[in-house]
Amino acid sequence: MNLEKIKLLRKELHRYPELSGQEIETAGRIKKSIEKCHNIKIIENIGGNGLAVITEFSNSGPTIVIRCELDALPIEEVNDFEYHSVNKGISHKCGHDGHMAIVAGLVSWLDQQDFKNGKVISLFQPAEETGEGAPNVLNDNRFSELNPDYIFALHNIPHQPIHSIITLNGNFSSTVQSVSIELKGKESHSAEPEHGVNPALCMAELIERFNGLNNKDPAKEDFRLCVPIYSSMGVKSYGILPGLARSITR
Repeated sequence: MNLEKIKLLRKELHRYPELSGQEIETAGRIKKSIEKCHNIKIIENIGGNGLAVITEFSNSGPTIVIRCELDALPIEEVNDFEYHSVNKGISHKCGHDGHMAIVAGLVSWLDQQDFKNGKVISLFQPAEETGEGAPNVLNDNRFSELNPDYIFALHNIPHQPIHSIITLNGNFSSTVQSVSIELKGKESHSAEPEHGVNPALCMAELIERFNGLNNKDPAKEDFRLCVPIYSSMGVKSYGILPGLARSITR
């Protein structure tokens, strides 16, 4: 697969994004793009909709995993270029389409090499955005049996020279730590709130307190952002005071 074909694959993947856990067609497009390779073995539906593409060379040696992601985000794309998303409310905004195209290109490149030792696993992981895909892959016995020695994830960086690989000690971008807080109150009829314990005010105070932890100046050593990303409370009923709330902040 030459560079132009890799670019075309990336645009095709961008045009047809799928959400976490729904990446069936995306995995199928990846499989189709590498089906002409001769020296590969494909494990489908690994950890969900994932693909593990095995390129094995003659002699024993280390097993190296190169990982990318299959899923897109539930964000409406507002663009007018030719390959914009056709799936309403879904788009690739984190570069996953590019990552997949790069790793698919790697599969084709490896198929043409005459290396002697070891094997390379090109892993197209599902459900990265929800955090479910990685543990599902790790808990899949077919992945465990591959017994990898090294696992490398990659991320594209715009405007860097082609064929370059950038490595740093430590982090090169913001790292994410997520916290999920569950508040347990007591349900009651909404006409008798004195008989219940409503978690709403506590939830609102938590969000405000997290906002107070922000230091949004990236020039400062203690730069940090606390961002509420998901909140849920109660049920869609006018007559029930909620008894349970959940908030996730990263």
